Amino acid sequence: MRRVIGSIVLAIGTSAVATSASAADCTGLKGLALPATSITIAEVRPAGPYPFGDPAPTQPPNIPGETLPGFCRVVGVIEPAIGFEVWMPLEGWNGKFQGIGNHRFAGEVPQSDMAMELARGYAVAGTDTGHVGEMPNWMRDKQKLIDYGYRGIHEMTEKAKDIVKAFYGEGPRFSYFNGCSTGGKQGLTEAQRYPSDYHGILVGDPNNSQSGNRAQYVWMAQVTFAKPETTIPASKLPLLHAAAMNACDAADGLKDGVIANPLACRFDPEVLQCKPDDIKSACFSPAQVSAIKKVYEGPRNPRTGESIYPGLAIGSELSWGAFVGGPRLFPTATQFFGNIVFGDPNWDYRTFDFDKGLAAVNDKAAAIVDAVDPDLSAFRKAGGKILHTHGWADVNHTPLYAVEYYENVRKTMGEDEAASFYRLFLQPAGPGCGGRYDALPALEKWVESGIAPETIVAPTAIKADQGAATQRTRPMCPYPKVARWTGAGSSDDAASFSCQ
Repeated sequence: MRRVIGSIVLAIGTSAVATSASAADCTGLKGLALPATSITIAEVRPAGPYPFGDPAPTQPPNIPGETLPGFCRVVGVIEPAIGFEVWMPLEGWNGKFQGIGNHRFAGEVPQSDMAMELARGYAVAGTDTGHVGEMPNWMRDKQKLIDYGYRGIHEMTEKAKDIVKAFYGEGPRFSYFNGCSTGGKQGLTEAQRYPSDYHGILVGDPNNSQSGNRAQYVWMAQVTFAKPETTIPASKLPLLHAAAMNACDAADGLKDGVIANPLACRFDPEVLQCKPDDIKSACFSPAQVSAIKKVYEGPRNPRTGESIYPGLAIGSELSWGAFVGGPRLFPTATQFFGNIVFGDPNWDYRTFDFDKGLAAVNDKAAAIVDAVDPDLSAFRKAGGKILHTHGWADVNHTPLYAVEYYENVRKTMGEDEAASFYRLFLQPAGPGCGGRYDALPALEKWVESGIAPETIVAPTAIKADQGAATQRTRPMCPYPKVARWTGAGSSDDAASFSCQ
């Protein structure tokens, strides 16, 4: 197992340090005194299969051979109730620490994600952010909301580094944060609020405007399935997607079923509007077309006309079903508004006012749970780097907001200054956190060697070819560059594209 870890570490341009620790060093950590912290477990876990009940991770880089190295597991609680775990390899530690982000509303230590990075040789840590489970009662507790919103990850990070230093006799040479969805938001929160916690932050499809994102869910429900005449049947989403592809597919120089840059797409769903005497199913009613336009547009303040949050990207239509088909609002929005904002678990999304309601959101939640400050100068001054990836087909957290936030950073700090420490990569046709590519090596190279990432190769689609499946790849380019076909080579190979 030690040999396998070594191969992984060498593959990402680093080497394992000689530091190792004994079982006695591990169990002795139960007596370690840390501020406002109780250590409840300090135990050795022998090398072997993934030892916990939830499934081992299936996303890259995967656990080599589905086994883990021997590690020291420390479990603790930070006052008042932030549960956390730290896992440290007994041998082959690479000298680095990695904080691991959460999913959804947290409520559990992300052990599966921790396992992947432990297998690389990292000392890793994760937290439940101050509450256990997904039942939403905790959202009405101000302290628990603060711990979820920003305090939990920071406290975990500080205590974990202390534990790593106590175990190995030296602290980590480099510290990274790695998270997607809620975890991506947590990474940006760290950069904005605690700029010295991490050298590098890997941000995946972040939900960093949680208030805007939940408002978008309500908007899509109100403009579609709240009324029978505006509901968009799931059976018709392929029709809509095909029309969008027909309008925009070839814009990158190649018609291949992939929209490389939805921002450059000009698609009007009115091309699918039924004629007055049309009884065919291959069209949409005027009311449905109006609803589709509003989904693309995103929520607006009815009084001022101001955009509240971007809509879904063109090309993502096949994944709209959960948001436009009903019959219920997406559950995270119900929990957010019913508990955090209005304190009423029976809250009805049909009653939400996108003028007065947004004022309540800003008053009760936005400053706690959002991470939208574009001034990252303190993080930049501390020498930090952010590598932000986002899938163009992500419907849980629209990539259009990733672009909006990054543009705000560029406007605040200047284009060249922003690009010197923060880069956004958009995956063509990428589905979000299931995008199946590994961007950590590029971040490590940037942080440790000063080599900024210019491309990240990622899969885009599976192409059926005479009964066989061919995995297509594309280079993800640093925004605002876009991958374009060079005119030569296989259209299934990232090497046939260049960033322009």
